[in-house]
Amino acid sequence: MPRKKTTPLRTLSHRWGSHFRPAQPILALTHDERVWRKLTLLWGVAPLRIPPVTSTDEMTTQVLIAARQSHLVRQGDRVVLTAGVPVGVPGNTNMIQVLTIER
Repeated sequence: MPRKKTTPLRTLSHRWGSHFRPAQPILALTHDERVWRKLTLLWGVAPLRIPPVTSTDEMTTQVLIAARQSHLVRQGDRVVLTAGVPVGVPGNTNMIQVLTIER
């Protein structure tokens, strides 16, 4: 039986970041429950579930909503978003955005 394809939001980048034990939490967002469960095992990673997204604008919006709802960030905090463009292509992390948390 063939293995299921890797989901778009994989744990590799988060594993790499977790390895360095940063003082700030790593917010890892995914729509896939299986990936979410794996992320719960990583040091310093706070996995959050979001609905599936189809564009970078939609992803940015969902990231900001989930970050605020998690209470791990406050107004004025800066968040670094790493993602792959086009959305949904596994192993394609090629975008970095610095976002400021607003209301």
